[in-house]
Amino acid sequence: MAKARSLRKDNIGYLFILPYVFFYLLLGLYPMIDTLLLTFKNYSGMNKPKWVGFKNWARVFSFGDKEVWDPVFWKSLGNTWIIWLMNFIPQILMALLLAVILSNDRLKGRGAFRAIFYLPNLVTAASIGTLFQFIMGWQHGSLNEALVSLGLMDPENKMNWLASPFYTRVTVSFIQFWMWFGNSMILMMAGIKAIPMDLYEAAVVDGANAWQKFTKITLPLLRPTLTYIMVTSLIGGMQIYDIPKTLLFGFQGGPDQSILTTVYYMYNQAFQYFNYSYGATVAYGLFIEIVFFSIIFYRVTYGRQIKK
Repeated sequence: MAKARSLRKDNIGYLFILPYVFFYLLLGLYPMIDTLLLTFKNYSGMNKPKWVGFKNWARVFSFGDKEVWDPVFWKSLGNTWIIWLMNFIPQILMALLLAVILSNDRLKGRGAFRAIFYLPNLVTAASIGTLFQFIMGWQHGSLNEALVSLGLMDPENKMNWLASPFYTRVTVSFIQFWMWFGNSMILMMAGIKAIPMDLYEAAVVDGANAWQKFTKITLPLLRPTLTYIMVTSLIGGMQIYDIPKTLLFGFQGGPDQSILTTVYYMYNQAFQYFNYSYGATVAYGLFIEIVFFSIIFYRVTYGRQIKK
């Protein structure tokens, strides 16, 4: 009898997770399954869904077949990778440098610098995109006005930065870098603080200099943190939408579609052209890509350890 009561008490915990399970099945799992089924149909929101098999998937993955493949999708994919790499590489280097510097307990004002560098991450992306729209504006943009006042630009020949595919991409990449390097820095600082000081003290006794301590102790032991930052940055970078959308609001992907990212393209297909089936296919194609490269990053980082 006592055993039966104990079992009933142990099962009470399931009652507390039932609301989460219910809402996950309703608002999480069901939409994912329904979206996957939608990729095999033709549905515009107005017609009755018609089963078309792998036709939508052929448009996404039939690279090189001019009669089937979608060149705009591949261009959006290329844009996404270019924008991500242009912001991630300097972001990880800057974050690592600042994390090492600000982890020094003898440095005064460390807390203030951490807060300043992390602050852009707290501002909404839509607000920052709108802000840079005014900064990079042509006639009265802050950047052009500053260059004119310094005598570095002719007031009659101001630069239309956001009309250039190159400068538009650079602007989006810089915004992403500026917003997220502080977050990466905080994560790296936490990783550095978790490294036992005994290792550094032993290295000093053995005659190691600062560079040797960094390359032989700090970097190897930061591997889990760097892997986490790389994978989460990849996931976020592949899903970028808000900055390109708000920076050039009303323009479909900027000049020469230079900032038409994959999620931006998916949004256009589903909610501008009402091609919900193909939009769902683009979304799942992006999901497959993220999973594939996340596994590659993990294997590159931990592959040697796993083999050992």
